[in-house]
Amino acid sequence: MAKKFVEYDTSTDSVQLVELSSGSCLSVPVRQTVLAGRIDTNGYANFLEAGTGLAVDLKATSTPVRIAFADGFGDNGAVDYIGSITSDISSAFSSLPASTTSFLYAERNSGTGELSYGSTLVAPQYGYAFDKTQNALLHFDGDDASTTMTDEYGNTWTAQGNAQLDTAQYKFGTSSLLLDGTGDYIDTTDIKSLGDRFTLECFVRFNALPSSGNRQPIFNCKNPNSGYGLDLFLYNNSGTTKFETYLSSDAASYDIASGALGSNTTWATGTWYHIAFVFDGFSYKVYINGTQDINITSSISVCSISGIRLGTNWATSSFLNGWIDEFRFSKIARYTSSFTAPDSAFDTESLYWFDISAMKMKQGNPASWTEKQVVVLGEAVAGSSSISSVTTYALRGMYDSGWFTTTAGTGYNKYHNVGTDQVIIKLYERGIYGIVESNYWYYSVTGHHVGSDYRINRNLAFISANYDTSLSTSPILDRKAFISRTF
Repeated sequence: MAKKFVEYDTSTDSVQLVELSSGSCLSVPVRQTVLAGRIDTNGYANFLEAGTGLAVDLKATSTPVRIAFADGFGDNGAVDYIGSITSDISSAFSSLPASTTSFLYAERNSGTGELSYGSTLVAPQYGYAFDKTQNALLHFDGDDASTTMTDEYGNTWTAQGNAQLDTAQYKFGTSSLLLDGTGDYIDTTDIKSLGDRFTLECFVRFNALPSSGNRQPIFNCKNPNSGYGLDLFLYNNSGTTKFETYLSSDAASYDIASGALGSNTTWATGTWYHIAFVFDGFSYKVYINGTQDINITSSISVCSISGIRLGTNWATSSFLNGWIDEFRFSKIARYTSSFTAPDSAFDTESLYWFDISAMKMKQGNPASWTEKQVVVLGEAVAGSSSISSVTTYALRGMYDSGWFTTTAGTGYNKYHNVGTDQVIIKLYERGIYGIVESNYWYYSVTGHHVGSDYRINRNLAFISANYDTSLSTSPILDRKAFISRTF
């Protein structure tokens, strides 16, 4: 049987399995996904739900859950195993970490076929190669005065000015990054996007605080053409020192935040502070030692960037005077509410990467991978003592919005919950000419054209518009969004 994928058929107004090409056989209609499970009245999968405390229950009594575990290819084609759950499991995912997002998975034992359940704090990757730019981790450990900045994920960082390691000061390990406030910073150009959720964090120790009217930059992530993006400063405003942030989605203005200030005014030299800048898809938050200092409500992502700088701004006109230790970048919202600041050095967590070329899930890190039979089922956001929300990923790796009426100039959001950015997005209209594809009618809120090359993780956001982008003259039509995976 030829390899197929799921697609909406305009001629029959139904979902069809479409042949991609001749080749390996498939034992299931869609691989590496949940084939069946409980759904709600809107058609969304919902077999995962909040349990007691920091636990998530799995519901399978009313509708059995069938999971297809892809295990590569054999002599006769695709190799897949079906795992079946036929009864509810209370606290299937238990003792989840507080104040963060967990990704929930089922694992099949390749020897016995038994299923177990677990979670990870890092979103799994799906691709033909592992993308190192999804993460960064610098311990700043090394010889005194060294300018070698080692990233555990393999991104290249360059020491600028007189930036160097210093064994005289450190939060953890044997040294930290010393920046003397006069032209020193480090940067990477490997990372081009912060993603639809992210965390930038590090420990900072100030050697001197900014004087009145001046700023000391912590994080800088800017668009290469305009200089807009993300900034976090320590700013002395006429004697009152606070955090200050600037955020841009359109690379032309600070439309998300322009000089938003924190509340903390107590700062000291010679003290290590844990600083975290978090975007969870709904708001931007800055934390100091686990306590929220800034909160900006917005679901719009930061524009594309040219890289990340530590210790300076885009114009390299302001500089940090102090030390940085344990910098970590993650394309997840690690903290969703106030938390206890980390008390040990960060480590490279056990990551999950689904290798599309091999059609196998792999666990480990860039230095060493182990093949696993694991399917990620959804995600849970935890508060300090309970689960605040649970998202179950779409069945069979696809989402069909059904027909809905759109009005000119009106924005719409459709949560497809496919659980990967490896998706094909198709938009259709139904009118006097029948059902036709109508991608040109839609523009995303952030200004990107919606089409097959526009990748997003869970949410499809767009505005109804005419083909010439004249919102006011667009007719009212029935429309449909259909999203399916590319593998």
